[in-house]
Amino acid sequence: MNAERNDDPVGWGADRVGVKAALELWPPWEAVSRLGRVRVQARRLRAAVRDGGGRVVQLRSGGDLGRHVDAWRGGRASAAGWGGGGANGSVATLGVVLGVEGVQCLNGRVDNVDVLHRLGVRVLGLTHFHDTPAGGSAAGRVQGGLTPWGRDLLRRAVAHGMVVDLAHASAALIADVLALPPDDRPPVMVSHTGFSALGLEESVVAGVMGGNYVDFLLRSLPA
Repeated sequence: MNAERNDDPVGWGADRVGVKAALELWPPWEAVSRLGRVRVQARRLRAAVRDGGGRVVQLRSGGDLGRHVDAWRGGRASAAGWGGGGANGSVATLGVVLGVEGVQCLNGRVDNVDVLHRLGVRVLGLTHFHDTPAGGSAAGRVQGGLTPWGRDLLRRAVAHGMVVDLAHASAALIADVLALPPDDRPPVMVSHTGFSALGLEESVVAGVMGGNYVDFLLRSLPA
């Protein structure tokens, strides 16, 4: 893997995560499936919520997020009143929004968005370090724009009220998503990124491989 061009040669999942899964004795059918890996992470999050004594809460909707933020502002541990807390920033409860980074986990099937939603996933990162069926990565081989399959994916995300994360997306993919009609575009976010004006080295130091946000894209983003 590098900061400029990457292939995704192993589509079936036998990669470093597969090694980790084997060492942790994951069920084999989940270890070799990218969708199966999402199931594992969703199950672990449910266990953390169950066993966390109120210190962890999963946020599944805008209402959940709003109540959690209100509780944080009020110095309460959570909207349910668990634990105690002080002023802003010292609330003990961790609110977690489950997301995926790269839609390879859909295994090429748009209807698997339904599965992700049932698992509690609310944020879809269209790409990571490789191009995906939805479009190009800033570090992918082709770095193309939004594909027809990606358009279908976004319509499905709209139907479920999911948020799309444009971190790691190619400039062409970002531009295509932002240009969609409002009814075809889910809410978008950029969880982390690099800026082309800073150059590659500074972007890598910031934790993002490459600067995918050029000036015209920055001006397109809402404040």
